[in-house]
Amino acid sequence: MNRPPHDTLVGRRALLGAGAALAATPALAQNAAMEELARAAARESGPAVWYESSPQEQTDRVIAAFNRRYPNVRVQHVRLVGGVDIAARMVQEARTPGQSADIASVSADQIWNLNGRNLLAQVDWQRLGLTREQAPAPFTVNIAAAAYVIVYNRNLVPADAVPRGWDDLLDPRWQGRTGTWLISHPFAQLTKAWGEPRAVEFTERYARLNPMLFRSTFTLAQQIAAGELPIGLGLWHATQPVIARGAPVEIVTLDPTPTTSIWTSVARLAPSPNTARLFVAWLATAEGARAYEDATQRGSALIQGTRTAEMLRGKTVVEYGPEETDQFRRWLTRFNDVLKAGGREAG
Repeated sequence: MNRPPHDTLVGRRALLGAGAALAATPALAQNAAMEELARAAARESGPAVWYESSPQEQTDRVIAAFNRRYPNVRVQHVRLVGGVDIAARMVQEARTPGQSADIASVSADQIWNLNGRNLLAQVDWQRLGLTREQAPAPFTVNIAAAAYVIVYNRNLVPADAVPRGWDDLLDPRWQGRTGTWLISHPFAQLTKAWGEPRAVEFTERYARLNPMLFRSTFTLAQQIAAGELPIGLGLWHATQPVIARGAPVEIVTLDPTPTTSIWTSVARLAPSPNTARLFVAWLATAEGARAYEDATQRGSALIQGTRTAEMLRGKTVVEYGPEETDQFRRWLTRFNDVLKAGGREAG
């Protein structure tokens, strides 16, 4: 049997004798793996190209925070608005030569589609310190979540009608005076917590209120801030800009809370694979999650220290994961039809 050199054995024994057995702890092992990856990333010739939908000024802040930790590693953001556009571009790039993405941040269903086409790298994320919750499959990582909340205008909602939870969205006083996103994501997610009968009944009752259906939850928040609607079901991060401007807008967290996570993956043929792995793993650290949340208002529900995790503390968070995409798509089609049958699309 081959034995390591004597000085290696002595070195190990000396370290153990000095109490350095801590080097085997998960945290230190993670740090060592990340530092090794960072050295490899610094040797790559080009930046890792990151496809993500946030405005450039937001992702610039995220990348700047990453470079404070890893100054010799480069990431370049390319903004494509919407996961469908990102996925379609990656599929096209796989067929033709030229610039291609290293990293993609999209929804669960798009990640599932890309993995089904064999376009995503399989990575041992646990070696880099990620939990099974953060990386339930080797082809993707959950870096942040958009959380659904009740949004209301405090000047238009009487004190005795301030909502406390889901049932308050069904109050008859909101007939024709409420709104939500025209895609039924939150309602379809409720099937996971409530089961089909209750979720369908709730959505049908909500649709009978003739809600306005918006193409963007940012527009919904703006309409509530302007007093065009008193109340709606929106996304927490989309509400933050109007609250920051001083609008009379409040939110109510829900239990259960439906979320739509941002799943991030490394392309199988990434030109800068080490940089891509390092950046995705960093986004799943407390430092990276806070940087991403500070810039985009979307934080990880899985990492303590983010505002999102604090907001959702004690709540039941529900969401269909990538491996449940087929089931979720069936629910989404059904619930979209329910909403459209009673709602009216905002102009």
